[in-house]
Amino acid sequence: MLSLKQRRLQKLDACASRWALAVETAASVILERPVRIWDRPPALYQILTIRTWVIRYRVSLSWVLRLLLKDRFGRIVAPSKSGGLGLPLRTLCSTATQQYVENEVLRQFPHDENISVWNQKQRSTMLATLRFVKPQKDLNQFVQAYTKWASQEQENTERFAEKLRRRPWRGNPWR
Repeated sequence: MLSLKQRRLQKLDACASRWALAVETAASVILERPVRIWDRPPALYQILTIRTWVIRYRVSLSWVLRLLLKDRFGRIVAPSKSGGLGLPLRTLCSTATQQYVENEVLRQFPHDENISVWNQKQRSTMLATLRFVKPQKDLNQFVQAYTKWASQEQENTERFAEKLRRRPWRGNPWR
């Protein structure tokens, strides 16, 4: 039987590994070459700093990595033979880099456009429902069924949004 501390460390390892995979995927697209992060826990925990920035500044992972890998460290990042990122994680996640990201967020989004875009994305993911109108033989029957479905969907969305507006939680996109 594992102790509470060991279970929490296992969960942290899994979270860091999943986030490292997301960073690898996004960095591979940005750098246009396969990227692999070879660090293992606990050194891999540093990569969760980037996740913190994504949540805190309400920007996408690809935006942060493009900013860092192309703008900030563009001259430093060199393809490595092992397929690594091209610079150490401690450099990518340093406090100076955090200050750079914060300044760029303030410069590129002076009127908090990133927050409104993030709220809209969060709302759309919360409201994503896959309901389909059954095919009808007649066009008029299809239009009636679609109209009925659309009005029900709008009522459900409004009820759902009103319920979430009343609930307080950190980062609530409905408030």
